[in-house]
Amino acid sequence: MGKAKKTKKVSLKKAIFLDRDGTINEDNLNYIKSWGEFKFLPKSKSAIRQLNRAGYLVIVITNQAGVGKGLYAEKTLNEINQKMQDELKLADAHADAIYYCPHSKEEACNCRKPKTGMIDKAVKLHKIDLSKSWIVGDSVKHDIPLGKSAGLKTILVKSGRIPNQEEIMSAQPDYVVEDLMEAVQVIKGSVFGAKK
Repeated sequence: MGKAKKTKKVSLKKAIFLDRDGTINEDNLNYIKSWGEFKFLPKSKSAIRQLNRAGYLVIVITNQAGVGKGLYAEKTLNEINQKMQDELKLADAHADAIYYCPHSKEEACNCRKPKTGMIDKAVKLHKIDLSKSWIVGDSVKHDIPLGKSAGLKTILVKSGRIPNQEEIMSAQPDYVVEDLMEAVQVIKGSVFGAKK
């Protein structure tokens, strides 16, 4: 009888899924159509650096329907994302991946948040353990429902589109914080499954 083959155990990684506009950078509510319109929120670079150092994959997932609407080219979006990475690098920080949905709502794709397409892709490519991962974003309509669908812990930041209390109660995020830096403090201080 031949020896039984040993199956190599794949070590799954923990990740933080970050919305972009309103979480990492200011959201002008009318799409970021050029690098000149992109402005990092205070402390967001150092918050991402802390997540890098804490051993989390940092994965940006962002709806960019402005591409589908013809407001800016996909090439422009890629340039903005690359320059964001360049600026993060100067701050000794980085995003491990950036995924975006360029489709308008009417296109009914599988990647537009709150659908799980971007997270499904990231999990497959990066071997992510969703039970040890989080989503941080400013949208009660996109980020929080997506996190709940994917089995992530959810943090709503108030640095972008600020929802009213009724919307927050309806979305039921695990945590509500002022900004990404405060979200990082929650993540670093949290016992998995525990509420604040």
